[in-house]
Amino acid sequence: MDLDTLIEVSPGEVRIAGLDGGGVLQTLEIERASRPPLTGAVFRARVIRVEKAMRAAFVDLGASGEALLPKGKDADGKPVTEGQWLLVQGVREAQGEKGPAVTARPVLTDRYLAYAPYGQGIEYDRRLGQGRERAGAEQSAEAAALGDGGSKGGWKVRRPAAAADPDLLRKAAERLTARWEATLDANRGAKPLLLEAAPDAWERAARAAPPGGRIATDDRLLHSRIERSAREFWPDLLQDLMFHNETAPLFEAAGVEEQIDEAVSRTVPLDGGGNLIFDEAEAMTVVDVNLAEGASALKGADAAVRLNLRAAEAVGRQIRLRNLSGLIVIDFVKMQRRAEGKRVIEALRRALKGAGNADVLGMTAAGLVEVTRQRVGPRLSDLMLTPIAPDRPVTSEALACRLLREALRLRGGGKPTLTAPSGVLNLLRGEMAGAVAETEKRLGQTLVLSERADIAPEVRMEVTR
Repeated sequence: MDLDTLIEVSPGEVRIAGLDGGGVLQTLEIERASRPPLTGAVFRARVIRVEKAMRAAFVDLGASGEALLPKGKDADGKPVTEGQWLLVQGVREAQGEKGPAVTARPVLTDRYLAYAPYGQGIEYDRRLGQGRERAGAEQSAEAAALGDGGSKGGWKVRRPAAAADPDLLRKAAERLTARWEATLDANRGAKPLLLEAAPDAWERAARAAPPGGRIATDDRLLHSRIERSAREFWPDLLQDLMFHNETAPLFEAAGVEEQIDEAVSRTVPLDGGGNLIFDEAEAMTVVDVNLAEGASALKGADAAVRLNLRAAEAVGRQIRLRNLSGLIVIDFVKMQRRAEGKRVIEALRRALKGAGNADVLGMTAAGLVEVTRQRVGPRLSDLMLTPIAPDRPVTSEALACRLLREALRLRGGGKPTLTAPSGVLNLLRGEMAGAVAETEKRLGQTLVLSERADIAPEVRMEVTR
């Protein structure tokens, strides 16, 4: 699926949305100043504990805390020992009570190539398929003579390489090997150390954007930065860069805001009748497919099958959008024949294609479909909603970022005033003080923070007399 990428920048957070050709939100990434990313960062780390029962180890990353090293093995596949120093890379963000995870076999990524210093050979992105794109990528990779310049390691040719000539691939390979050499040179000292920071959200989005997919942002500085990078490194992106310079915010203009609201709701209506009910727990997510008010619209012997096929497509999208992981159990409407269940499972597999390490395990004896998906970061609900309250109001972080976005849209005379409970104000004065400063810089005046717990949080222009 080729998506357009929308990047909305505001003090405190960057939100990146992937939309299909019909404007339907398929992916959403939120990066906040209060949650610096770890995935992709490279560290000099020390093994502090080996858990043989778990077949894992824990490493000290220094200022970034501790992280899990699954399988507890070094780059050569040997079991690590306490006190051992390793080069590791973040592969999973912390989520809930579970901390981040790292690997001892880093992979450095560019738009066209990925370089695995401890790997070997050349592999091709599955999204290239077996047609013209794959043939073009193979031809460019062969002409670029990857790995023939004396560099060790393995290469992955990414999908955007189909639009790149051999010279671009050679330059990308040189940049990646130079980055790795710089990392090795910095790997010294007697304490854990960050050697290469994780890429910013906009950079990850630009690297992953499919050929021909548009990239739009509402921030002039970021647009210029992406444009410079594209001009120097990723020329295939240049013709598809857009700057949103309209009064309506980018996400609102594209209809993304209302789709985000749906993605954090417990109930999701299905086109043509019926709905999905999502219940998220720490260990699993349960999805219930209901006929609900669609009962009168769906008639005939295959009514349940038609509903389930639509539900399978919607569930696949919601899994990507909500970033659900672990065990996901789906209770489809009961069907009469076994062959009908197979059709629904195949539809679900198609819907999850490209969702990243998602496996449809099949249907249980009770008629439930089980899906597992590797955890790669926090769920959308963890970023947006509080975990305990039945009505799940938004988190203080999400509310603070929303209020700062609204502050930037204030018009008229007076003093910009943000009114909120103490928890939100403490966050704005502490971890998000930099975001407040950026807001004040854009407004050209100080933002007044006013504590009130008895009214809904808001921002307004307050005229003093």
